[in-house]
Amino acid sequence: MRLFHRLRCESDEFVRLDLLRFIASFGIVFLHFKDRLGLAPELSLRLDGLSLFVDLFFVISGIVIARVYGERVGSLKGYGRFLKARVARLIPLHWATLAFYVTLGLASAAFGLALKEPGKYHWGCVVPSLLLYHATESAAGRRSTT
Repeated sequence: MRLFHRLRCESDEFVRLDLLRFIASFGIVFLHFKDRLGLAPELSLRLDGLSLFVDLFFVISGIVIARVYGERVGSLKGYGRFLKARVARLIPLHWATLAFYVTLGLASAAFGLALKEPGKYHWGCVVPSLLLYHATESAAGRRSTT
């Protein structure tokens, strides 16, 4: 039994779209971290247009998912397989990101380093994020009151 789903193109039909989606994902990551790069304010404002990468990513993802899985989710069993494949693809990345932030928080505490955004490292966020309810109102409310 495999622990992780093997990463591959779902169809040879969309190799170019998958490449464009991959490029868009890098644009999204850059967009999220551009403020931490110490860029000049004028350049940072010019890069705000990278937010279109988010739209591009989701449009391409919708097309690929609808085409590849459209006929496969016609039954409850098919829909279950679709959800299992999505979870197998997304959860490991989510948990790896959580582990990265926990490691940064621990390193910061161990070495007495100041964090630019300490709210991202609040220990009350670990369990909700691990169990995937971090975006719910109850988890968000708990963070804002602490």
